[in-house]
Amino acid sequence: MSENYIESADNVKANSNEVDPETSKVLASYISELDKLQNDSTKVHSSREIGQLTAIVAGMALLMQSNSARAASLTDLIESFAEEISSTLTDQLTPMFENIMAIFSGDWGSLMESEGDKTTVTIAKTGDSINQVAKTLEQERIKRETAPRPNACALDEAASNELANKESAKITSANVNEIETKKYSEETPLDQKPGLAKVSKLINTQTADISKILNPSIHVQEKLNAEEVKQAYDYVDILKATASEGVTIRRHNPDMSQPSLIKQAKNASKITHIEIATSIFSNDIQRKAIVNGTESEYSLLQKQITDTYYSEDWRRGINDLAAPTPLLIDIAMQTATTNKLLFDMTQNQVMQNKLLASLILKANERG
Repeated sequence: MSENYIESADNVKANSNEVDPETSKVLASYISELDKLQNDSTKVHSSREIGQLTAIVAGMALLMQSNSARAASLTDLIESFAEEISSTLTDQLTPMFENIMAIFSGDWGSLMESEGDKTTVTIAKTGDSINQVAKTLEQERIKRETAPRPNACALDEAASNELANKESAKITSANVNEIETKKYSEETPLDQKPGLAKVSKLINTQTADISKILNPSIHVQEKLNAEEVKQAYDYVDILKATASEGVTIRRHNPDMSQPSLIKQAKNASKITHIEIATSIFSNDIQRKAIVNGTESEYSLLQKQITDTYYSEDWRRGINDLAAPTPLLIDIAMQTATTNKLLFDMTQNQVMQNKLLASLILKANERG
């Protein structure tokens, strides 16, 4: 192949005379160097060295050839140059690729395999971490959704106890009304019958505290113990003393005269008016009477209001809730309490209507 370079160099020499002097001078120096390599008998120059220098000479010759016809005369040089360059690159790159393949098939391959295992483990751990984060987020969401409303336990317990006390108060109040009505019987001792004699016995004692007995504040209290319940009933007896004085009901007597029957009928009418009026007080006393513990029906209801509307802790707890579900539950409970209060108001309105009706009937009697 070196002969081709020599021939190509000669062609370059022939064509170098047709370019500008400066360029010819540089090109001539490369050609001279190429001649020395060819003619140097003291050293053995490889075709690689000759090919590299020939490539430089050929490249410069191509750049200096502006005429396509003249460039065509360099075809042989270009072909030889390309062939030598290909051979040169092959010689240079083959060891490099062999080294690379040795690295990948040797220690580097083992390293990659080991690191690949670590990568797989890392990816698995990353997946587990993502799943754990998702699980934690879902658990936190459930906690927020199922968070108890403020004072939930206390309010629920108060409502449950209030129901029990309400039933007890209703039964006790009915029994008291029945007992009070029976006291109008002619067989009842005079000091126990409703009227002035009974009241005089209450106030005409050494232990009687008149300011306490006549004080209506007893009926304003939220809850009453046993002694206070008795005091509240004594107050009711004082209220109806004059109206019930001398009013009695006799046993059945088939021989009773017509005037006596009329009088007895009037007494019966009077008793119903008295007792329907005083039953309002009796029912209220029983609602405030302490039953099975330390609270009354009335105080338990008030507790639900105190622990919500009047409670700063409850308001703060409502503001701290981060999910709609517990808030909606509390709204539902508050609505239930509101309905209960509305029901109580309805019952009270019915009782007021009964009292109003009895007053109208009483007024008709006088007319």
